[in-house]
Amino acid sequence: DRVVSIVAFPSAGQLFLPRIAARFASADGPHVALADHDAAPEQTVALCGEHDVVIAHRWRIHRTWPAGHVHVTPLLDEPYDVALPAAHPLAQRPHLRPQDLLSVEWIAGQAGWAPAGIITAIGAVAGEEPQVRHRINDLATAVAMVRDVGGVTLVPRFVGDHIVGDGVVTRPLDGVDAFRQVAALTRPDRRVSVAVACVVDALGEVAAQLRADHRWRPPAT
Repeated sequence: DRVVSIVAFPSAGQLFLPRIAARFASADGPHVALADHDAAPEQTVALCGEHDVVIAHRWRIHRTWPAGHVHVTPLLDEPYDVALPAAHPLAQRPHLRPQDLLSVEWIAGQAGWAPAGIITAIGAVAGEEPQVRHRINDLATAVAMVRDVGGVTLVPRFVGDHIVGDGVVTRPLDGVDAFRQVAALTRPDRRVSVAVACVVDALGEVAAQLRADHRWRPPAT
């Protein structure tokens, strides 16, 4: 039987891979082989040569998808929220703006990744160079740092449900385009496979359910 290989960057893997594994665990439909890979956005096209489906992401205003090289199926337009200690004075506010984040210490991702670019944009709008204390790509580690050490970080909203626990709250961010786009990338020659198309359709259904679940859900408190 056709085995469809899927690779995802880790935070999207938390959202999609367990649901896809459960979806295709029965004998009906294609078999799936799942992996995660913490690749920079510009490396995702190369991954399409090794896997049938690549779940990729980009900051919405930072780059375009590689048109002509791969088939792009949009999945999520996911906002980033600010994660901060529950005892922080800013936690009392329902929304945050760049001006509210003057002089905070940031736990940012590595340069070239969406959170780092958004934090730079926050500083530009606020008129102050962001104070980046640590650069940690792993979101669960960054949130643990917020809880145990202090500082603030950015967390994709849907992923936040899985990694934000006691002692940390999230607040929406206004005034900056703080969104990442998540999409399924496939090579055109593989996209025509019935098994691959079935998996991509299932990813779209998972994304639709994530959007529905969060449509009226308030930020974590």
